[in-house]
Amino acid sequence: MARLRIAELLANAPIDPEAHLDAARVERYARTLNALPPVVVVDTPEGLLLANGYHRVGASRRLGLEEVEAEVRTGTRRDALQQIGLALVGAAGARLTMVPGLQAGQTTLLGLIRRMFFRKTTRLLLV
Repeated sequence: MARLRIAELLANAPIDPEAHLDAARVERYARTLNALPPVVVVDTPEGLLLANGYHRVGASRRLGLEEVEAEVRTGTRRDALQQIGLALVGAAGARLTMVPGLQAGQTTLLGLIRRMFFRKTTRLLLV
């Protein structure tokens, strides 16, 4: 595991790092941060991208920490987006039928991510 600076992780975040955080979850994670798994980061040609662990990063920031423990994987931006999608589906209890914008026959995770989050910019925005 690596220790990475939070500011560096959030500088290239593929989603708005604050827009989707649940304050109660951040508080709960802050109380148990040492027992939680490391965040997942994808080392891409564009730089490090936080793929899973935004609430853990929020909890770390809440505690005044400047670094987080991270599992670093090598991959592409697409790999990072797929990891984000897996985390979102897991957090939603895999209830894909309740996801706004999901069209019949749209079952690929990347298609779901594109449908839900992409706007005219290259950054993802959770709504």
